[in-house]
Amino acid sequence: SMLPPPELQPRTFSTNTEQASSTSRMFDDIRPYLYEWLVIIIFTIIWLAITLGAAAPGCPRGYMGPGGLYDNMSHPNCTGGIARYIDEKILGNHMWSGCFPCPVYKGTVKHDPEGLLGYLTSFLLCFLGVQAGRTMKVYPNAKQYITRWLIWGLVCGLIALGLCGGTQFQGAIPINKNLWSLSFVMAMAALAFPTLSLSCYVVDILEWWDGKPFLFVGMNSLVFYVGSETLNTMIPFTYKHPDTHAAHLICDGVGVACWVIIVYIMFRKNVFIAL
Repeated sequence: SMLPPPELQPRTFSTNTEQASSTSRMFDDIRPYLYEWLVIIIFTIIWLAITLGAAAPGCPRGYMGPGGLYDNMSHPNCTGGIARYIDEKILGNHMWSGCFPCPVYKGTVKHDPEGLLGYLTSFLLCFLGVQAGRTMKVYPNAKQYITRWLIWGLVCGLIALGLCGGTQFQGAIPINKNLWSLSFVMAMAALAFPTLSLSCYVVDILEWWDGKPFLFVGMNSLVFYVGSETLNTMIPFTYKHPDTHAAHLICDGVGVACWVIIVYIMFRKNVFIAL
């Protein structure tokens, strides 16, 4: 007989029950969101179907390149591929009139880097953030939720590597911020989860840092964002400087520092603006 001795059977049953319960607990942070995950997966499948299966007029199916001079000018007017075409048809003249890759690749068509198709994958990245919060709520032990965050980050990183083939511009789905490609979203999540884990460990567990000055920014994030977007052409947030990477970095750093000072003063005066 394969059964344990009678005197050990209750203990064996108890052990098996505990193991089953432990396995079930592994998904306690996912199970309440099964329907939401289904919706997110559907959105992602729609993005994949449109991006890889559809073609803008005059462009190859699945094209996600910058157009212009790229790839020996093989597709000069295909900047953004089907994503740009969808924006043109739905938004028309309301599209953003710029084009980030055009100065480099000398393209002639405009492209919105925050287009409609990219919303589908941005939902996925946002929901992964929701999932991170749910994990922290379900597993109060820091070791448990940090371990799970790191696993999430590893899985997202492996997916990103698989999609882009470990390259910058190649692979089935290249990493492309302007298109919010699936590989870009997975790469961002792969960086965000371990960053969140490290921050939580340093701030909440070791208590080595209280989060300042980011604490001030978070308390008035709306002011920080709207202000930097609307006043980014004015002194002292910007100034005339050479057109080099180093000069741009220093200028942007000065602008950020100015806004940190502003939200710090608002924090000290207990002024908080939020929706």
